[in-house]
Amino acid sequence: MRRRQRNTLTWRERRHIDAVECKLVDNQRGAIDAWEDILLKFPKDLLALRLVNQTYFLTGDSMNVRDSIARVLPSWNESISCFPYVLSFYAFGLEESGLRSKARVVAERALALNPDLPWAIHTLGHVYNESEAPEDGIGVLTKWKKHWVDGGLGGHISWHLALFHLDAGNSDGALQQYDDVLKERVDSVFGLVDATSLLWRIECAGLDPGAERWAQIQEKVDALSNRHSMAWFDAHVMLAFTCKSAKDHAARLLIGQKLLQSMKDYASWGNGQNIFVTKEVGIPFCEALLAFGKEKYDEAVSFLVPFGIKLTFSAGALLKDI
Repeated sequence: MRRRQRNTLTWRERRHIDAVECKLVDNQRGAIDAWEDILLKFPKDLLALRLVNQTYFLTGDSMNVRDSIARVLPSWNESISCFPYVLSFYAFGLEESGLRSKARVVAERALALNPDLPWAIHTLGHVYNESEAPEDGIGVLTKWKKHWVDGGLGGHISWHLALFHLDAGNSDGALQQYDDVLKERVDSVFGLVDATSLLWRIECAGLDPGAERWAQIQEKVDALSNRHSMAWFDAHVMLAFTCKSAKDHAARLLIGQKLLQSMKDYASWGNGQNIFVTKEVGIPFCEALLAFGKEKYDEAVSFLVPFGIKLTFSAGALLKDI
């Protein structure tokens, strides 16, 4: 933005622009600092709060997914219309930092104030998943279904519901979620991720999700294999290239090898959070997936063991959701 234009803006507006400019060059730390500056002076700035919270989430900083909300929460109360939304974000941060019981209480409080809160319902999905209580998870997500199924998080919550069915031994129920919801959302990146992850998990459970379902996904990922917008997304693309129940498995593995080389080429230039994560985690993780697809299991483990502790740093909940 030109200097003259910036001079007409308030300090708060300029800091928002600073944050966006940092995001455009993958300077996540700079964006976080700008939004945290705003929140120090304006703790009710919901835009700054949501964006900094989401950036902490995308960079795997689970403690600050929680604490970015906790720091401003004393300035919020039930007389403010958006308070339930802030509570739902806080509930998710509590769950991500391991405080599942408190997360459940806060999520349920938020839903009591406003039932149309998919993020709070999503938090309950995580709580019951971490608690290994699939039947309870099915009950809760089904109970609140009309409040999440048509929203932006609807596909991902359907993914959670499918996993609960899979964990409960009901693979037909899991595939029904794919056919009813997930397959209709593969045109979006996050929808494609959920669909890919579900079919991969079904396959890892020793079941056949069907070559025709994989074919739909592979048609989409082929066009995105050189995008490298997030290392976490590249990992899901690799899942689609290494699945064993798809047609032309050997040919797909060769495309996976090309994806891996493309990631290495991408990581060899420039700076930025995603390039760093691609180098440190994305590439060895995809090397492990490729080895797994070739049934070289010892080799797959050898790629995973040295960097396992970095998974939380790199993408937090995102990698838990692979």
